[in-house]
Amino acid sequence: MANYRDIRDLLLIFYDQNMIDDVEFLLLNHLNSTRNRSRRRHEPFDLEELTDDECYTEFQFSKADIYTLKDVLNIPEEVTCSRRLAVSGTEALCVLLQRFSHPVKFDNMEARFGRPANQLRKIASAITNMVYNKHRHRLSSLQQEWLSQVNLQRYAEAIHAAGSPLDNCWGFVYGSLIQVADTPKARIYNGSKRISDMKFQSVVAPNGLIAHLYGPLEGKRHDCTMLRESELLPQLDLYSRSLTGNPLCIYGDMKYPMRQQLQMPFHGEDLTPAQQAYNTSMASLTKGVQWVFDDINGYLNFMDFKRNAPTEFGVVKKAFTVCAILRNAHTCLYKSTTTDFFGVSPPSIQDYFS
Repeated sequence: MANYRDIRDLLLIFYDQNMIDDVEFLLLNHLNSTRNRSRRRHEPFDLEELTDDECYTEFQFSKADIYTLKDVLNIPEEVTCSRRLAVSGTEALCVLLQRFSHPVKFDNMEARFGRPANQLRKIASAITNMVYNKHRHRLSSLQQEWLSQVNLQRYAEAIHAAGSPLDNCWGFVYGSLIQVADTPKARIYNGSKRISDMKFQSVVAPNGLIAHLYGPLEGKRHDCTMLRESELLPQLDLYSRSLTGNPLCIYGDMKYPMRQQLQMPFHGEDLTPAQQAYNTSMASLTKGVQWVFDDINGYLNFMDFKRNAPTEFGVVKKAFTVCAILRNAHTCLYKSTTTDFFGVSPPSIQDYFS
C-alpha cells in the first residue's frame, strides 16, 4: 500500500503534467500530509477555525457564503443521519461541498472532519437527500421568478447581441452523458459505443444558470425521447413568451425536432452560405454554455460512477441534481465564464432560492 509520501510524489508528477490544477494540488497535498492527518484525526470540525482561502480551496465557497448557502438551502442546525448519527448542519454541508468539489474519497476527508469514513458516507448521503428533496423543483419547472417574461426577453436580447441571428432565443438545450460502471442491464448498456452510460437533458440560460434538468435515461435512448418524456415543450408553450405574448425559443442540436419554441441548425448537403453562417454563429454561442455542463460532469467524475457497481438510476439522478443546484448557487454568488461571455448577471442567491 502506498504511503502518504508516495502519494505526494505522485501528486507532483500529476501537477507537472497538468493533470491537476493548482487548487487540486494544494488540497490533495494538504489532505495527504501525515502531519495534518495525525493532528486532526480526533479533532472535531469547526468552520470558524478555517480561513477564507482554506474554505474556498476546500469547499469552493468562502466562509461567509457557506453560512449563506446553509440558510438559503434551509438546512437545519442539526442533521440526523442513519443509525442516529447527528451532526451540525454546517458540518454536513461542508462534507457535501468537499465531496462534490474535489477528487477526494471519504478516507481522505477523515483528517479534515475528524470522523471515520463510514460516518462521512452517512452524512453525505443524508445531506444529499435533504438538498434533493427540498430543491429539486427548482430544476423541473420554468415557472420561476428569474425566468419571468421580462428576464427571458432580456436573455434573448443578450444572446442576440452576442451574435445570434435569432432575436428571440433565450437559452440552449443540451444532452449530456454520464459514464457509469459496466452492468449486464441492457437498458443501460450502449451497444454502439460499447460503454454503459446515462443521459441527462439540461436547459441553460445566458446568465449561467441551469433552468431545467431531466434525467437520467439510459444512454442509448434518443434525445427526442428524452425531450418528450421531460415534458419540456408544454412548459415552453406556457412560459417561454415575451411580454407581448410572442413565443420565445431555446436552441438545440440536430438531434432535436424543429418546433416554434425549439430551434436547431440547418442540415443537409446543399446549405446556402446564409444557412452555413447561421450554423456557425449558433455553434460558437453554444460553446458559451458548454462550460456549465463541463463543470457538473467534472463534479460527477470525482464520484467514481465508472468503478462503483451496481449503479442505480436514483443515485445518479440525486447526485447530478444536487450538483446542478450547487452549481447554480455558486454562479449566483461568483458568476461564471458563461455570465461573462454573454454579459448577463445571475440573480442574487436569496432571490434564486426564494
